[in-house]
Amino acid sequence: MPLLDAAILILAGVFLLLTGPVIGSAIGDGIREITASVGKSISGQLGSGQIELPAGGGNVVSAEPVINGLPDFTQDSELQISGRVPSFAIGTGRSVEIVLNAAVIANAELDPTGTFAATLTLKDGANAIGLTLLSGKDVIARSAYTVILDKQPPTLDVIGPANGALVEGPNVVVQGKAEVGATVSVNGRTVVPGQDGSFSESFTPPVGPVAITVVARDRAGNETTVKANVTLRAPTASATLVTVTLDRTKVRPSEIVGAQIRVTENGIPKVGVLATLSVGVVTIGSSATDAFGNTRISFAAPPNEGDATVVVFAAGSSGRTVLTVAR
Repeated sequence: MPLLDAAILILAGVFLLLTGPVIGSAIGDGIREITASVGKSISGQLGSGQIELPAGGGNVVSAEPVINGLPDFTQDSELQISGRVPSFAIGTGRSVEIVLNAAVIANAELDPTGTFAATLTLKDGANAIGLTLLSGKDVIARSAYTVILDKQPPTLDVIGPANGALVEGPNVVVQGKAEVGATVSVNGRTVVPGQDGSFSESFTPPVGPVAITVVARDRAGNETTVKANVTLRAPTASATLVTVTLDRTKVRPSEIVGAQIRVTENGIPKVGVLATLSVGVVTIGSSATDAFGNTRISFAAPPNEGDATVVVFAAGSSGRTVLTVAR
């Protein structure tokens, strides 16, 4: 038995010496074939082409179509729009579908720079505009806008002075009420209306005929104009003189301002006269003059920026000045 075992071991060793190179070569070839196969598989998955934006499966926010300079309000029924998509979103076969008030009105092709254009026919009131960037029938990104068509001129009611009135100098005070949100000008000078549209403007023209032009303009650009002609006469020699001096003529919104008031008649101080101060159309309060004809009233500047008229009424006369409100 020992001799038989030894013989078997010797034969096994000789077999390995003769077949080892062949088996090693086969194993090496097998490993190389598997490696090559895996490499081809990975190469096929990665690809070598340019990466494209996804053509479906959700919106890409940064690829949203954008309309250039679209107004919030307009008075034109025919609205020309132009827009663009980001450069990385430009691709062959891509277009922008334009929807107006739930109806598809155009499928605009993109030029090489990603720009598109269209003409919209608006209805009165709010108009909903939807843009969809498409690749064929697949959605890449969407955006939405609203434009209000308003062709109605704003309301404007000029309370005074009446056309043809004789106005006691030295000032002409124009008062009225315009549509809320409209801007107002009196003889070309911009006036800041109150929150309800009320306004007041004072100016000192030469004695004689005075032309007054008041214009209200809404956010869509519609205008309403009211004109009047009055005659300004010089104040009588015995007229009471009211002067108003502000401790600051330019302040920020809502800052406190002090108004120094003086009331005289023919140069003589008027004592115990009740002086009432208003800013624009808002009455602030009243105070009686002292032994020197003086009094003082403090108030908060208007919250809106612009020029506000400060008016004081006393003894049947008035005085005024202008406060500039700016941030």
